[in-house]
Amino acid sequence: MNPDWMIAQAAQAHDAGASERALELLKRALALEPDSAFAHALLALVLVGKKRLHAAELEAKIALGIDPESPFVHLAAGQVAFARRRFKVAVAELEQAAALAPEDEDPVRILAEVKWALGERKAAEELVQRALALNPDDPAVHSMLSRFRLQQNRLDDAERHARDALSIDPEHADAAIAMGYVLLQRGRPEEAKEHAVSVLHQDPSSTAALHLIAAIKARQSFALGLWWRYNTWVAAQGARGMILLAVAFLVYRLALAFTKVHHLGFLEDIVWAAWLGICMYTWAGPAMFARAIRKELDEVELDPEF
Repeated sequence: MNPDWMIAQAAQAHDAGASERALELLKRALALEPDSAFAHALLALVLVGKKRLHAAELEAKIALGIDPESPFVHLAAGQVAFARRRFKVAVAELEQAAALAPEDEDPVRILAEVKWALGERKAAEELVQRALALNPDDPAVHSMLSRFRLQQNRLDDAERHARDALSIDPEHADAAIAMGYVLLQRGRPEEAKEHAVSVLHQDPSSTAALHLIAAIKARQSFALGLWWRYNTWVAAQGARGMILLAVAFLVYRLALAFTKVHHLGFLEDIVWAAWLGICMYTWAGPAMFARAIRKELDEVELDPEF
């Protein structure tokens, strides 16, 4: 079978979120054409999606060695570095990709995500708007904007961009996940779950979809519901959230001092116990959420329907 055809099919499968099919096609293609820089770079991206980051890094290095002037190769290397939280390397690779392909929105879009992760939100906004100007019909750009707006607690804008992405590509996995989180924030968990399930039908190992399902269960859970809402709210506040947490701690210390000055021993115990309970709950929440995600992963791996 023609390796070029298999690589093209793998690219389509990757875009559709069918990572297992993409992985199998790329393995077969590389067995026939081991010097394809594009195939190695695409395989690196597929492996990033499967959280096999060490293997992804090796593939990206092979691709760079074969064709160091390819914008797609630098794009893949940047995404691998970003996944490994090597932000300086990611920025350098993505800037190189953007310089080599100035009309391509993908390096600009992913660079925006890196800047957002670094807390450079103004730079991220400028980059994502530039990516949108380069290609206003890219569902990935609209999906990213939906996530950004959701983190800013701008639900209407987040929903608009998610719907725009889905109208362009109804099967776009990132768009479906973005819409799922919007619906979850709007208190419509069953509709959110439908979007997660639609992604899992394309790719049963999709960690993004499993995270969404775990978030849905957390919101509906008595034990995790309050923590999920609190965590979502703090994330939406950005730097202001950290300031509010510092103010909350200051209020706690002032309340404790007040009870001591006025010799209100019973109130002092209540204030201390309440603060301790809040701290323990917020510390335990992430571990409980991680267990929920692991449970979803185990169920997907063991479910014969998949």
